[in-house]
Order: sequence, then C-alpha cells, then structure tokens
Amino acid sequence: MKLTIDIEISEIDISAITVTEAKNFSELQALAYLISRAQRSTIAKPLVEKVCEDFNLSKTPDYPIAALSAQAEKFELGSAYWFCATPVHLVLQRDAFSLHEEVPLKINIEHAQALLETLNQHFKEDGLQFLLGSSGAWYLKITHSFENFLPVKTHIPQMAVGKNIHAWMPEGPAAQKWRAILNELQMVLFEHPVNQARESAGELSINSVWLSGGGFMPQASSSKLNDFLLLSNHPFYAGLAHYLRAQSSPLPDSYAALSQQKTTNIRMFLPIENSQHFNAALIQGLKSKKISQLMLNIGFYEKTLIAELSPRDCYKFWCKTKPLSHFLK
Repeated sequence: MKLTIDIEISEIDISAITVTEAKNFSELQALAYLISRAQRSTIAKPLVEKVCEDFNLSKTPDYPIAALSAQAEKFELGSAYWFCATPVHLVLQRDAFSLHEEVPLKINIEHAQALLETLNQHFKEDGLQFLLGSSGAWYLKITHSFENFLPVKTHIPQMAVGKNIHAWMPEGPAAQKWRAILNELQMVLFEHPVNQARESAGELSINSVWLSGGGFMPQASSSKLNDFLLLSNHPFYAGLAHYLRAQSSPLPDSYAALSQQKTTNIRMFLPIENSQHFNAALIQGLKSKKISQLMLNIGFYEKTLIAELSPRDCYKFWCKTKPLSHFLK
C-alpha cells in the first residue's frame, strides 16, 4: 500500500505536543519518530495549495476550494462563484490588525445561523448569500453581477495568522470593492447579540469573515482516477474526489480499519487530534512492509513539510527522534 497523509498543525497544536502530560503525547512522539527518519523537504506553500497542485487544479486566480467543498456539502452550485467564508477574530495591534491563531473560530450552530441570517439580510441587495454547511463551514455565494466582484485574488487564512493582515487582503481589480464589503461586514458584526453573548462567556467575538478559495465549480476530470482512494471527513477532500472521479470514504477510526482497504494507493486528511489512532501503527505498518511507501505532508501555516519514508527508513538507528517543533520553523 502506498499511503499519503495530509496533516495540518498550528502553534496551538505544537504547544499541546510539548506538554508531556497530554493524553496523546506518546502517539504524537510517534509522528516525530517518523519525521526524524524521513527524507524531508519544505516548500513555501500551504498544505491545501499543495493538495490542489498535486491534482492539477487550475488557479484562476484562486484554487476553487470553496466550490469543491460546497459541492460535497450538497449545495446547489449552478453557475455561482463561491468563497470559503471563515469566521475569524481580528486582533487590534498598535497600528494594524492581525489574525488570531484560532482559525476557524469554534461556534455553535445556533449562533452561526443567527450571524449568517443577519449578514444575509444586510447584503441581500448586493447579490451575496452566506451559507452554513453541514460540516459547520461557512460559504459565500455570488449568483450574479460577477463584473462587480471579479476578478479578485485571496489568500487562505492560515497564511495570515499572527501577522498584519494588510498584505493578505483581497487583491486585483475588484479588491477595493471587497475591502469595502469586509469593512461593512465587520461593522454589522461588531455589536451583534451573538458576539455580546460570546464576550460575556469569555469567548472571542467573531468580528470578521475571511474570504478564500474563490472560484466557479470546475468540470469533472475527463478521465477516471482508478485504484485511488481519498479518505477524509473534510468536505474539500470529498469534493476533490468527485472532481477527480475517484473513490472517497470517511476517515477510518483506526489503522486496522485503514489496512483493510483494498485500494493500493490511498491519500487521507488526518486532523492532528485524530492522529493518535494512527501514528504508532504506521511505524509497524512500515516495518512489516504492509506500507510500501509513506508520505507525510505536514501543513504549518504558509509552509508544508514533506516527509517520505520507505520500510528501511524505520531502521535508521542513528537518527535521533527530535520534537516536531524542530522541523516546523
């Protein structure tokens, strides 16, 4: 079996990993063990963009991440232009705003519905519609008057975390239009009852929405991708599988379930909180040669660490296991 695993890690995750009392510490150490023995390289590209590039998606000017995800959420796509509309918290610094680490902000469904209802009422005449997916992800749909809103280039929020957001705002001929919309949106959210309730509960307010991954739904690939399986609970991967005409399934709950798959070429998106069910078993899978090739793509904000292993790499006894933070700089 050839196995590729995509994992997204943030500074919050790194902080948790360094706490030895953490329940999944030993399992995360297994991930560090694998990376320490791998052939490694780092590219200046966020994980989701690497995934898009791996499967030859066109960037016009964004990769159509939102449209592919919306398709998997069972929305009626039509001829609309779609954005991921991520709920975020902007932090006021001395003379600029930065993007808070937690992306997206956690929010319960009732609060999400209330915020999106208010935004839809406010922007209805502009032809903008905010939608809540079954996964909890937010989307922005443009159904007409594209000439007023396009073209525009955006950046995924992970690239702007902890930084002055000025360099990561919408760019292109329609950028000024979108910056005005975002300023208006932020004013709508400022005193919303949901945010007042969140602040009273000691939670961060949702004071902005980050737009990214814009595009129309691309036509499905003309050729079917055979003997290939995408495993994930993330709508983007399900939408990507539909585009590729490839098999897809939800994320298995253990390596044992994964090893029962008949497909010999598998790619999976593994949230860091789920990795404790796999990491140690991956080592055994390599040593037993049930995994003939393992590739780990570790997304860390605007970079991706690529770690490639074969069974013989597990026997590099001279390689000392270093903490994940050593590789994610």
